[in-house]
Amino acid sequence: MSNLLTTNVDRKQSFAMDSFELSVLETFEKATVRQVFPEPIFYNLLRGKKIMTFGNENSFDFLPGKTMIVPAKMQMEVFFPESSHQNPTECLSLTIDRFKIAESLALLNERYPRLDGRLWQLSMKNYSLINSVEISKLIFKLYKLAPQNSQEARIIAELTLTEILILLFQNQNLTEDEALNASVSGSTLQHLLVFIHDNLDCNLTISMLAKQTSMSNTSLFRIFKKEFNVSPVEYINKARINKAKQLLKNCPDMNISAISYAVGFNNPNYFTRTFKQHNLISPMDFRKQL
Repeated sequence: MSNLLTTNVDRKQSFAMDSFELSVLETFEKATVRQVFPEPIFYNLLRGKKIMTFGNENSFDFLPGKTMIVPAKMQMEVFFPESSHQNPTECLSLTIDRFKIAESLALLNERYPRLDGRLWQLSMKNYSLINSVEISKLIFKLYKLAPQNSQEARIIAELTLTEILILLFQNQNLTEDEALNASVSGSTLQHLLVFIHDNLDCNLTISMLAKQTSMSNTSLFRIFKKEFNVSPVEYINKARINKAKQLLKNCPDMNISAISYAVGFNNPNYFTRTFKQHNLISPMDFRKQL
């Protein structure tokens, strides 16, 4: 089922399936809008740029390739700085049935319990940004499936939605704050994450990490991937990029090469490529936006 709403500023088309509603919003003019949603919303930007502000917090850029979770009844202000009729900003919003979320959590907790003994959960208390190409691709897949009025499309959409939710649960589990402040301080992986963050400027190898956990290289890779949905190397690179962003912001006198070495990259060119993969802009452009 599809609904179409058009105004002078934007056009919204919505598609509803069994467990979700997906809306495609195109904005054609530079504008500032204030929004509040009755249900949690999963945002994914297809094209253009948004500048988001929540309450009294600092504004930040929302760019294609990232997924945002916006809790119910949270006020936000959105500025569209580049929108035009020739180059509209395109955004997908996804509302997922609460029973579907609960069902997916129950499935994950029953069949794939976390190694630290805690339950999988999806936090909706505050907005969160998730930088996952996999999630973005799956939401775009739903966008392609939603207009199809067939039983096959509905089945594939439900399976895709379950996959999106599981990836969201795992990505939230991977946040740095939780990794460093988890309540289960004695777990093996918790100690490993602290070791990684304390030694980002070192040459961290799988063998070194395996020694810290008294595991074989193969066992560490398998368990780490199962728990966080990324490999140890991918996690290390993400942590290094996050630290580099702090240095770019707080140390304006440090050049890009010095920052790359300070966070553990031996090659500034590789650092720049990795930074761009994670943030869709180069370190130099990121610094210019500050």
